Amino acid sequence: MRETIRSIAGALCLAVMYVSSIFLIAAISYKSEPGAVIYALFISVIYFLTLISPDRKTWLLKYLLSIPLSLGVINYFWMTEYSVRALNWAYPGYGRFSAGGNLSGLMQVILFSGICLIAIIASLFIKPKKEKSFDKLQNIVCLAATAAIVISVLLLETQFPDKILAG
Repeated sequence: MRETIRSIAGALCLAVMYVSSIFLIAAISYKSEPGAVIYALFISVIYFLTLISPDRKTWLLKYLLSIPLSLGVINYFWMTEYSVRALNWAYPGYGRFSAGGNLSGLMQVILFSGICLIAIIASLFIKPKKEKSFDKLQNIVCLAATAAIVISVLLLETQFPDKILAG
């Protein structure tokens, strides 16, 4: 039972980390491209740490549960027009995305997903030597990172403009 709860918590962390980071990477990149790359690498390491599991069944449970949980997270970002509002925060009066902006965003998603795919594959083959101490570290790091992401998303949201000008 304890392992199932930890798997569900891990899946929720994965969903929040992956989806939120796509939007946060975009927001960070408007202000600092190197900052966005550093953030993407940092999150992929946390993603990797979250996925490491004592067996493949637990790993699969975390990963598969994270997929439907991601839908709820992505719904929040779509409903609040997070990306467009972040763009208008970085460049006041910019308006909506252009075709080039959408392509650039798609490239960011593909690159970030590729980094996360490497983390996914690595997490299948790397097992901690001291499982008990790793479990504690995993819980603290993953939950703290997820809480920090949620707080960052909500704090940034307060800085974004409410209205989007036609562009």
